[in-house]
Amino acid sequence: MRIHPRPVRGLAAPIWPLVLVLLAVLVGGARLAAAAAPPALSAELEAALRAGIDANFAGDFDSAARHFGAARQLAPDHPAPAFFAVTTLFWRIELDSTETRHDDAIRAGIERAVELAERRLEADPDDAEALAWGGQALSYTSRREAQLGRYYSAGSTGERARKWLDRSLALAPGYPEPKPALGAYLYFSDLAPRALKWLSFLWFVPKGDAKRGLDLLEEAATSDGLGQLGSRYALAKILTRFEPARRDEAVRLIQGLHERFPSNAVLHLDLIRALAERGDLERATREANEVRSRAAEGVQTYDARTPVAASLWQARAALLAGNAEAADTQLASLDGTALGRLAWAPAWHGLMVGQLHDVRGERDAAIAAYQRVIDLDGAGRDVLTQTLARNYLEAPWQAPGNAADVATSAPAPAR
Repeated sequence: MRIHPRPVRGLAAPIWPLVLVLLAVLVGGARLAAAAAPPALSAELEAALRAGIDANFAGDFDSAARHFGAARQLAPDHPAPAFFAVTTLFWRIELDSTETRHDDAIRAGIERAVELAERRLEADPDDAEALAWGGQALSYTSRREAQLGRYYSAGSTGERARKWLDRSLALAPGYPEPKPALGAYLYFSDLAPRALKWLSFLWFVPKGDAKRGLDLLEEAATSDGLGQLGSRYALAKILTRFEPARRDEAVRLIQGLHERFPSNAVLHLDLIRALAERGDLERATREANEVRSRAAEGVQTYDARTPVAASLWQARAALLAGNAEAADTQLASLDGTALGRLAWAPAWHGLMVGQLHDVRGERDAAIAAYQRVIDLDGAGRDVLTQTLARNYLEAPWQAPGNAADVATSAPAPAR
């Protein structure tokens, strides 16, 4: 039966639907205000989580796992400890996202975090805290699927994560925890179709908002939320690789993290990469030599892969600084055995060999090098690097400031 509301005395009938809408908005607004501040974590739980986050950034992943295990003991029904345990597994593959030995644990951890969030949402669909932590867990599924080249799954899961995170932020606008994952997702889902033009033809690729994404990451990076450090790190990588006008800021961000956590080789390598993109060959060389020294001394986290990455980014610094001789020296120092230590290294090495040939006017040799990159398969296949190689088949690379290079030069975010 269709129910017709009785007119309110003094109001014309056409105005009545508007009254209902305004009432809904007012009631909804009251609910949003009531949910604007999710309950604070207990002091013990927050301390355990922050200790684990610091251990992740310090490169002490065993210690991080213990802290997050302790957090689970304190709050077995809270999704945050399960989510943060997954972040440790991602840190373990940060240098080379093609590693799959932790994938079963990653999947199980994400499922656990989402399940715990869903239990709370069954009791209260407007639980902003549950939406935030469950949404972050889903965003890591999307991230992993993208790293493995499963773009349909990455897009669909990413959209589910976005809806949870957006809802959390709508319910609690001042809540910092949804912002890091939502900001990163919005930025990269806007960037991907522009960087990889073929993606724009795929209906399942979500459309993001790079500006809003950066704004959210910057808000989270200056907040006191648990995602503060992660937001600073994500911002540093984004500004380094995709925002050439803000590379000085990227260097400051990653320098600050490296100074606070000097034992983490991944942060050290990201600093070299930031310096390279800025064309700062002198500082990049100094830091690369420090990485080699620490690796030779057997410093924890500075394994045999780290000098390879350092040499590649030092070579890139030389190319962008216009020093072909220095670039040639670094590239020639890496043989097949060294490059085999990092799945993405042959693609970047081959790309820069081609660029070096282009700088020297050796176009046939450059084309051959780019084609070898395009032909890479298996773990060595790197979609973004291969996209660059195809670009340079059409037009020679020019240093510095090649627009195509700026647009798509970064490997997957985990590198």
